[in-house]
Amino acid sequence: MAKLIKCQVPPRNRTEFSVGQQYWKQTNAADGFIFQLGDWTKDTAVILALWKDEASIESFMKTLYDPIADKAQQANCYSSKSVNYLKRIMDIPAYLNSSTTHAKLAHRRYLNNEFPLLKQKAHLDRHMQDVDGFTVITEPTWDVF
Repeated sequence: MAKLIKCQVPPRNRTEFSVGQQYWKQTNAADGFIFQLGDWTKDTAVILALWKDEASIESFMKTLYDPIADKAQQANCYSSKSVNYLKRIMDIPAYLNSSTTHAKLAHRRYLNNEFPLLKQKAHLDRHMQDVDGFTVITEPTWDVF
């Protein structure tokens, strides 16, 4: 299960938010935690954490979340925050671009080549209004493994 966190952070608070992000490295002590990564997308901090299951997240939230959040002192850094829990439905193939050191998702190719056919077959227009996605090149200092 994945936890996707988005925080709207005014430019004046970016440094303070990034410093606070270091405290979340303690998350790796939680049972069921797999990894966490993130970075900035304009004025939004985007953090993605992967967990073994929902029970692992619930246990973390009950035991470790508050002490880490108290140390991180990020609550006053952002103007809004959204948290979404995502269950993996399918994987999108990724590739490594040898001209850079960053991995790049095969997201644009997928949206242009494969998604239209899948959308047509599944009759998504009957079930959903739109599909959203974005690519975040991660900030290594935010990584927790």
